[in-house]
Amino acid sequence: MPTLYYTKYYTNKKTSRTCERFCQFGLKTANETSYAFGMISKEPIFRITADLGETQTLGKTPYGERRIVEILGGRVEGPMLKGKILAGGSDWQIIRSDDVADIQARYAIETETGARILVRSDGLRHGPPDVLARIARGENVDPSLYYFRTIMRYETSEPSLDRLNKMIALAHGTRERMAVKLDVYEIL
Repeated sequence: MPTLYYTKYYTNKKTSRTCERFCQFGLKTANETSYAFGMISKEPIFRITADLGETQTLGKTPYGERRIVEILGGRVEGPMLKGKILAGGSDWQIIRSDDVADIQARYAIETETGARILVRSDGLRHGPPDVLARIARGENVDPSLYYFRTIMRYETSEPSLDRLNKMIALAHGTRERMAVKLDVYEIL
């Protein structure tokens, strides 16, 4: 059984930047670690850019602060898929007491050939408090300064895309003011 890596945040004393270190066998990035064990595709199978509406805050519940972010549209580009994100999806979030955003997104993709794909994405976003504050203010923040990963599953009736029905994917995300960008890798 392979040893899993873990993420460690630290401050570089020379630059005062918050850095992320992936610790395992001296590998420097999550992609190197995962690919080294043959568990994930070497390159993204596609990239998603989801255009977002304003965040609706529903208040603190016993589970944490609830938020909903409407998914207005967007693009999908890559060797496996090309198409657009249909309006009508949403990203439901719980901001936990440890400041981790627990994210559940549901939306649909329409390929260039008209096939439709349902997407279910469950993930986590967290990082140092100063970095999370910058993201909350809508600043574009270097994604290496925070953790944003999602597990993705798909459902489609299109026979030529049946492979999607049988795969789990892992995405590395970037949060921008009014968009999320995901590099999507297939878990092999």
